[in-house]
Amino acid sequence: MIKASQLVQKARHQLTAKELKLIDFMVSKVRRDDSGFRPLQTTIKEINQVMEFGRGTKSLTETSKSLLSLSNKNLSSIC
Repeated sequence: MIKASQLVQKARHQLTAKELKLIDFMVSKVRRDDSGFRPLQTTIKEINQVMEFGRGTKSLTETSKSLLSLSNKNLSSIC
């Protein structure tokens, strides 16, 4: 538990607020009976609506950039 807490604290300093919220969104999709990774199918429009990131082209673009930035980050650089 301590290791997990340290990871969150360290990640908080290396991720933007939006990236942290996107991780929260993805984690919320994990089900108790999941036994491994599974694809998550959603749209940026849905993410913006659920996470209250706003509407319109600017919000879609910003969320796209945040998702791309997040996907380019290496978990080992956070650990």
